[in-house]
Amino acid sequence: MLPLEGKNAVVAGATVYCTGRSTEGNPSSMNRPEIIVDTAEMVSANGGIGIAVRTAHH
Repeated sequence: MLPLEGKNAVVAGATVYCTGRSTEGNPSSMNRPEIIVDTAEMVSANGGIGIAVRTAHH
């Protein structure tokens, strides 16, 4: 897989499922301050439909 660091994605007219483990009271193991609900809310605030789903990616 190619590295995605520094890349941008444009999602238009779609429902976006934001997946990950970080939720309120259960922060990221990578010390990131964001939680999946924040990301879903940003999608919704910009006219999309953001849905946060807590998932362990293996």
